[in-house]
Amino acid sequence: MAAAAEPSRLGLVAGRTLTLRELLYGALLKSGNDAALAIGDGIVPFDRFIGLMNRKSAYLHLKDTRWSTPNGLTDSANYTSSYDLAVLSAYVVRNYPDLAAIAGTRDTVIPATATHPAFYPHNVNHFLDVYQGATGLKTGFTDDAGGCLIATASRGGRHLLLVLMGSDIMFGDGVRLMDQGFATASG
Repeated sequence: MAAAAEPSRLGLVAGRTLTLRELLYGALLKSGNDAALAIGDGIVPFDRFIGLMNRKSAYLHLKDTRWSTPNGLTDSANYTSSYDLAVLSAYVVRNYPDLAAIAGTRDTVIPATATHPAFYPHNVNHFLDVYQGATGLKTGFTDDAGGCLIATASRGGRHLLLVLMGSDIMFGDGVRLMDQGFATASG
C-alpha cells in the first residue's frame, strides 16, 4: 500500500525497511504520502493506527476532526478544521520537540543501509525559506482543501502558530498573516 502512494512520495519500494525516524523525515519534509502510510501500517495494524489517531483527537477535544488515513489525503471520512489543526499542532510543538525539529529541518540525508537506498528529502515547506524566524511545521494540498499551511515562527521571545487552509498563495498569505500576528502580539 505505502509503495503505491501518490502524489508526493519519498520513493519507498515494497520490501524495504526504514526506521520510524527516517519515515518521519520523509513524511514531514517531502510530504511523502508513502512514508505516512508506511508509518500507519508499520507500527500496529492499519485500522488500529487510525483508531489511535481518532482516540488522540478525542483526548485533545478535537470536535471537527475524524481520521480515515494517516496521510490526510481526500477521503469523505477524513476531515478537520483550522481550529483543531491549531490545537493539535500546539500539542505537538509543546510535547514532541523532536517531531517539531524534524518538521523544521530544511534538508537531510537518510543514508543507505542494507535494507534501503539513500534518500535526500528536502522540505517542501518554503515558509522556512521566506519568513525570518520560521521554525516549521507542515504544508498540505488537496483539490478539496486547496493550499494549507501550518506555520510556526519565533521572534523577540514570542512564538506564534498559524493555520491557513484553502489558500491559492499560502506562503504569501502566511507571511502577511504571521507579520500581522507578530505586530499584534507586540503592540
